[in-house]
Amino acid sequence: MKVLFLTNIPSPYRVDFFEELGKYVDLTVLFERLHAKDRERDWHKLAFKNFRADFLICWRSHAGGKLSDGGP
Repeated sequence: MKVLFLTNIPSPYRVDFFEELGKYVDLTVLFERLHAKDRERDWHKLAFKNFRADFLICWRSHAGGKLSDGGP
């Protein structure tokens, strides 16, 4: 079974859940961004073994027309 899961950021408890779920289904997780502005960047996990992870690229016009991951 193929499953697509959409969520905002790869927080540790979600990544652990996705790793376990990915053992049983063909899982793709679509993350809105790499990190949140109000969180430390070194706490999240970016090593995914049992599922495919993709990240949306967010366009922020107030960032001078540059592509951004939504971070500061």
